[in-house]
Amino acid sequence: MTDISQTVLGNVPEEMLTLAATFKSAAGGEIYIGKVDADPTVQQNQIQVYIEDEGKAYVPVTQPLLINTEGYPVYHGKSAKFVMLENHSMAILDADGVQQFYYSDALKDAPSSWRPAVEIPFAGAGSMQRVAAVTADSVQDSTHALTPEMFGAKGDGIADDTKALQDAINSAISTNRRRVVGMGQYKIKQTLQIKSVTPPTNDISGLVVKLSSLVADSSWPQNTNLFDAKPMITIGDATNDVNVELSINHLDGAGKADGLQSLRNGFSMTRIHIGHATNCIRVIGTGKQQWSNASVYVTGNSWRGNWVGVHLERGTVGTSPINEGWDINVGFIWSNRYGGLLLRGGSQYARVSGDFDFNGNYVSLLKVDSITGVTRGMKLTNGTTECYVLAFYHYRGENYIALAENKVVAQGNSSYAVGDKLTSTGTSLAINVVTVITTKTNATKNNFFDIWHDFQGETFAAVNIRAGYCGGVHGALQHTSRIFYNNNFEGRPDNWRGFGVANSGNTLTMYDKAKSDVPFAIIDAQSFNLDRRLFLKTRLYEGTPVAKRVPSSHTTFTPMYTFSDQKTDKYFDEGCMYEITLKGNFGGTYGRWLVFIKDKNLQVIEENYNKTVFEYQFSDLTFQLRQSAQPYINVALNIRRV
Repeated sequence: MTDISQTVLGNVPEEMLTLAATFKSAAGGEIYIGKVDADPTVQQNQIQVYIEDEGKAYVPVTQPLLINTEGYPVYHGKSAKFVMLENHSMAILDADGVQQFYYSDALKDAPSSWRPAVEIPFAGAGSMQRVAAVTADSVQDSTHALTPEMFGAKGDGIADDTKALQDAINSAISTNRRRVVGMGQYKIKQTLQIKSVTPPTNDISGLVVKLSSLVADSSWPQNTNLFDAKPMITIGDATNDVNVELSINHLDGAGKADGLQSLRNGFSMTRIHIGHATNCIRVIGTGKQQWSNASVYVTGNSWRGNWVGVHLERGTVGTSPINEGWDINVGFIWSNRYGGLLLRGGSQYARVSGDFDFNGNYVSLLKVDSITGVTRGMKLTNGTTECYVLAFYHYRGENYIALAENKVVAQGNSSYAVGDKLTSTGTSLAINVVTVITTKTNATKNNFFDIWHDFQGETFAAVNIRAGYCGGVHGALQHTSRIFYNNNFEGRPDNWRGFGVANSGNTLTMYDKAKSDVPFAIIDAQSFNLDRRLFLKTRLYEGTPVAKRVPSSHTTFTPMYTFSDQKTDKYFDEGCMYEITLKGNFGGTYGRWLVFIKDKNLQVIEENYNKTVFEYQFSDLTFQLRQSAQPYINVALNIRRV
């Protein structure tokens, strides 16, 4: 055991060491400590490294220092404080021996958190020696990241870490560090703003913010509806921010806060990951942006217990303040008050995947006699209960209004009833309720309002939904989108721009989803059935076509087609009937026949042709022609079975 009377005490590592180019763990890697300006992987260049034991004494250890499978520096498999008593160089290698980081002079070149904050006299030396420690912060900073703890965060889920988090974000932007990583549980009392620190000098492109847990304090102001909650995080400033990455493993809005909002010019070409979201009003809410917020990639694992998962809508002011081309891929969005997704005008071209279920238990969907004069957010009352309009739309010839109630109304517990008259203060509206729909009212009790396709008033939606399981998509213009999902009660949910299809294995059925769930075509092994007129305009209705050149001859007939008594498309053992039409390129070359065939016998039932141009005959079952009017006549037959 080494006698060291003065040193700087470090902390047991709490953050994983990652690779330089990615945020993947450097599992199985190594750390080398050596002389300044020397290669520490060479043994003769290495200096002594110590660890602190349980008795606060220091024990020399051999190199290299190992990184465990989780990415943490360890000694004999356990986390430890590694102490150096002199300035040094440092190299960090991955499991393949590839160098990830190297500092030739740790006190000069390494990130600031690797450097000691104080000078302490070394025992017996009579001079000042710097002592450095490989601690949690230094391991974190080896990825060039800032941590909230560097700015005073507690990360205990109790203290208010708002200022520390904001300072870390601002510092990452202003110093061009561009990465903030926090592994604690951070509670905030005010909104975190991700924006330029001194616009327009410091844009935030390339900024990465990764937090393990972010929770709104119970003192957060209470919202009054779905759209007025104070956000926990905002992104946006005077310029449109691009190439930002925000990742939060656990997000809790305390039942009062939005998770993320886009403000001012907002953000585009950005990646947002929220692993578990709960108790938020809107996990992600838009509608206040003043510029195009397009091509945003949203991922997550489980979002439950919020009011709405994602709400996308164009802003009310600014230059093209749309949300087009968002890619939303959350593992499971479920049991959220008013729906999983609320997609409105401005969110065209969105791509949606993942699973959805149990959403919308607070919604009363009313079929009404009119939606004229209805607007989103307006309040409607039946004289007893007043609720605001979440969505309204025209679908399959019927009118619908979705009202956001303040209670669970599933299984027919709506505050509204058939025959109610809906009115709105300050208007002359008088809307009659025809039908009331809530969740969990179908035969399986598995119908839900999972996705609102709220595009009434738009010209198109062009949304791509490819969900695994979904309890229902509702709203206008579904025939302009591509919607595919499965559930255990709806056998034909597929909707390819209004075209629906189902297949039982024996029967292929096609639907016009914009009109109804009654098929317009059914195909099985025996027939192709259409439920409407077949209108071909001036195009040819063709059976078996035959086109031949018939030469001139006074004696020889040219074979045209051989008939047979077919076995298909019969009810009993009846014969077959054919209609033959003939036309040619020489004037007067025309004809029509109706023939009946049973086994090997053929009978001509009707005939009408120009005998001055050609003659015909049947040789056994073969139809033949002869002409002497021209050297050649081109003849086309259309043979249809009737």
